[in-house]
Amino acid sequence: MKGPGHRRRRPSHQDQTGPLVSTDLSLETERSSVRVTYQGSPGTVIEAMVLNAFPNCIAAPQKRSEGALETVQSSLADKAVLTIENSSIGSFHQSYDLLLSHNLQIVQEVHMDVELCLLALPGVQKDDLQTIFSHPQDLAQCEHSLSNLGVSKKNVDHGAAGAEIISKQNLRGAGVIGSARAAELYGLNILECNFQDASPNVTRYLVLARTANIPKEYEQYKTSIVFGLEEGPGTLHKALVAFWKRDLNLTKIESRPNRGKPMRTLGTEKQFNYIFYVDFEASVAEIPAQNALKELELFRPERRKRHRREKETITRISQDERC
Repeated sequence: MKGPGHRRRRPSHQDQTGPLVSTDLSLETERSSVRVTYQGSPGTVIEAMVLNAFPNCIAAPQKRSEGALETVQSSLADKAVLTIENSSIGSFHQSYDLLLSHNLQIVQEVHMDVELCLLALPGVQKDDLQTIFSHPQDLAQCEHSLSNLGVSKKNVDHGAAGAEIISKQNLRGAGVIGSARAAELYGLNILECNFQDASPNVTRYLVLARTANIPKEYEQYKTSIVFGLEEGPGTLHKALVAFWKRDLNLTKIESRPNRGKPMRTLGTEKQFNYIFYVDFEASVAEIPAQNALKELELFRPERRKRHRREKETITRISQDERC
């Protein structure tokens, strides 16, 4: 839904090549010189996303997402990539908490259709598997497929870490859910491609930087805000009506516990208190968006952070000719 009186262009993709479908492909010099950090290692799915979204960038993997964000915050990297949502299992709640605890701006959003593979040592068959390694979110995306195998699950930092463990320790009773590239790097075989329960299996990533620097000519924006509300009935409804009155389309509403003030009073009862994350389709430079945010201030939110970014998607990345 568009704000009144504001026309947004939809860029042509006729001249684009490769897997990117984007509203911003003109900044190739900037993309090829940035240092991009993320939680992962070579062979992870997020590595594939980073290298496709930022060709020839300096990839700087970290062991934890917190470390990636802190690296950008301390100016040791230019951008951090944070996994925020998956179409099969929903929101990554820890990522929302990290957005609030770090002073960074969302400058871009990337979608990738993720293929997860079942990997094992050469010669190992599905019937030989007793344990499957992977990141908890990847295991969750394959819950039904794993239950059919009747195996136990073991959490690791990511699929590539599980592939390395199996390879180094020669674990013939174990498999891993990961990428085809992880199989190549660690000498594993692909037992099954597209092992995830649902296809397409789209993951949404946010790109964060210290400051927002979006060229003015781009007209397709998404803005994210986070706020808390005063105690009292109907305050969330009133806050959201501020956007409805101005034809601003809300694309996401997420609530998280307010850790600083976990309880609120409603009448004579104590209830859980929440912080709300809202995404809407508009730039904060647009008058309707500015007026909606001003009206939101009437409810005296405890805190508010604003982010804006151009929208971008990545289609399915072919990981292996066998997939």
